Amino acid sequence: MADRPTKFYHEPIASHEVRPTRPRVFWSLRRNSIDLGGPSDPFSRSGSSLGNWWESRDSRSGNESVTIWFQRVEWGKQLAKLYFRHGTVGSAKTLNLLAVAHNYERQGKRVHVLKPSFDTRFGAEEVASRAGLKRAAHQLISEETELDPADFHDCHCILVDEAQFLSPGHVDQLRDITRVANCPVICYGLRTDFRTELFPGSRRLLELADSIEEVKTTCAFCNKKALLNLKLVDGRADLEGPSAQLGAEETYQPVCFAHYLEQHRREGVVGLRMVAEENSSTSV
Repeated sequence: MADRPTKFYHEPIASHEVRPTRPRVFWSLRRNSIDLGGPSDPFSRSGSSLGNWWESRDSRSGNESVTIWFQRVEWGKQLAKLYFRHGTVGSAKTLNLLAVAHNYERQGKRVHVLKPSFDTRFGAEEVASRAGLKRAAHQLISEETELDPADFHDCHCILVDEAQFLSPGHVDQLRDITRVANCPVICYGLRTDFRTELFPGSRRLLELADSIEEVKTTCAFCNKKALLNLKLVDGRADLEGPSAQLGAEETYQPVCFAHYLEQHRREGVVGLRMVAEENSSTSV
């Protein structure tokens, strides 16, 4: 092992193609820690591996465990990205997700499909498109769910449906998975609710995503691009109720900006300023 580095951050592990980067410290569960019985070589592969990260050692202080991971990065290689693909209701976001999952699996690659447990429209564990295609989700995300990067180290892609219902904390965890497990994460969801306000999960995705893409569809009342989601109750535009509310095409419609205002004007709401005033009185 003559080519093993003698200094910490400056020399390659085994050749010019790989290099160590500054270690990141994680407070980990004991089940993810390894006791190597004393100080160990930080570049040894005898520890546990997590994608492109290698565990150096487990040191204990009181009742807590500290695991230090060292990353091996190829020269010129980029780490995995977090994608946010947003669109209005009825823009075939879930159909797009199912197509991506099919393409990965067709190539023999492993994908994980996640969805919020809140979404039970087509079954508690089903990810279903209005076109009729569906598949079972690998994991349901609830408020108590902790997304551990160690659970995705052998995964080629993570696909998340209805990502607007995620908490900002879950989005942060997905962001960490792209870096720690070097696994791309593609989130599909709405950008705004029927009051034109960002969902908390969507806001966090817009803040953290490497790539933001729009899944487009046309307005239900014309051929312009749909921008907003219109909530209808008995055929009339409505601003009542919580923003986190399930519905299908009979409740929500994709609309352009002009028809969003027109539908609400019929109910006595004129312009976004009045919509905002109505929001303050009806928000939950």
